[in-house]
Amino acid sequence: MQKEELLFQLTSIDRLLTDGSENRAKFFDRVGCFYSPTGRRYLLIRKAYEFAKNAHRGRLRHSGEREFEHLRGVALILMDECGIYDYRLLCVALLHDVLEDTDCTIEQLTRNFPPEIANAVHRMSNTADNWSDNLAFHTSFLDAPFLVAAPKLADRLFNMRTLETLDRTRQARKIKDTRSIYLPLANMHGLLEEELRLAVTASEHRLGKYEGV
Repeated sequence: MQKEELLFQLTSIDRLLTDGSENRAKFFDRVGCFYSPTGRRYLLIRKAYEFAKNAHRGRLRHSGEREFEHLRGVALILMDECGIYDYRLLCVALLHDVLEDTDCTIEQLTRNFPPEIANAVHRMSNTADNWSDNLAFHTSFLDAPFLVAAPKLADRLFNMRTLETLDRTRQARKIKDTRSIYLPLANMHGLLEEELRLAVTASEHRLGKYEGV
């Protein structure tokens, strides 16, 4: 695939993620295709959506967009690109940053959601404060259950598609981690491997070569 085609595809995806065309109604139109709006599973997804939105209210990403757009984007990747509508996976996707990036505690999460969802969100939360611990955190996903691995792969794909908002050192590190950890994880689960490979290759073309990557 030519460099220009890679960049065009990545730019088109970026535009879809950030053009504001997605909203709550469209999100739940998707969910409503699989769950009754009055059913327990639909209502739990709605609860996770509102819980995450409120927890991240006022918080912005490096790009300047609301943090919640990332959470919703990760859930959309699971639905639109993986065909995954399992209510537990969608809840984990929506909630995956609440322990890491907000004042929410594991106790609050456990009071509001089933233990398997709260525990999966906890497993996805990175509390590392140095390079060695951070590497161990990412490597730990290689033996994570699907309830953790699938949202994490969608999370990594979203972040790779918006990589240019970070400084070049962090971009280089994420490219390296994706190649060494997340591509094997994607292959292991048969999930998002080609999408991640495309995002990595396009990022490398866009940013040029890095020494030590």
